[in-house]
Amino acid sequence: TGATIDATGGIILSGQFYWPGGALAGSGSLQTAPGSLTEISGATKTLTQRFVGIGGNGNWLGGDISTGSAAQFHVIAGGSLAISANVSFNYNLGGAISSFVNGGTLSSHGTRGVSGAFLNGGGLSVEGGLLTLLGGRRWVSTSMAVAPHAIIKLDNHSHALGGDIALTGAGEVRVTGGTVSVVGTYSSTGTTRITAGTMSFDPTAPATLAQLFLTNGTLSGGGTVNVTGQFTWSGGSLSGAGTTNVLSGATARLDGAVKSL
Repeated sequence: TGATIDATGGIILSGQFYWPGGALAGSGSLQTAPGSLTEISGATKTLTQRFVGIGGNGNWLGGDISTGSAAQFHVIAGGSLAISANVSFNYNLGGAISSFVNGGTLSSHGTRGVSGAFLNGGGLSVEGGLLTLLGGRRWVSTSMAVAPHAIIKLDNHSHALGGDIALTGAGEVRVTGGTVSVVGTYSSTGTTRITAGTMSFDPTAPATLAQLFLTNGTLSGGGTVNVTGQFTWSGGSLSGAGTTNVLSGATARLDGAVKSL
């Protein structure tokens, strides 16, 4: 609750893991087994160097996690983590960048942030609020559900989306900085909004977007973007050798400030 675990060995927990405070450090690992229960709550806690793996069911109910020195926090394949508080995974303790890796099932509701590397190869469900991703990150062949009025915000650094990316739901993916590069197929039934930074699509795999809003920043690359619902262009740039198609039955609106093509 307020102490420090600092060791080089591995710890496997088969029952319950409660983490309301304190620190996990050292080059070892702490992993919960399938069928176990993890509860993260309380005040801010720290994670440095150590690997923490959630292999059972987990609930993050409160308290930020401050990290550094290449710490790794994993939701392992078969495991799950539900985030139901306004919390953040912060890379703020120096050393090599920390990582938040989802290979299982991750759901969130509230205002959350990840300032370390975020790697998603599992199922991600944003059920409400705002999920802000600030560090270098990669999504690989994954499905993501973004509920109405929920937002995934991509800001700063580079974001690599590889494999088959499918976003369902009526929520929003918002690019507010950095570079978002899609390599592979990409489809979204909600809103894609670019307000700053650059988003580019794979020239070998057309992207399908229900709603596309370009208010600033740049839509770039050699890929084909097919808009099935509404395309609104109020600022920013369309560049590169690619094509933006507003398909039959969809609408296009050009307004706002000067734009470039």
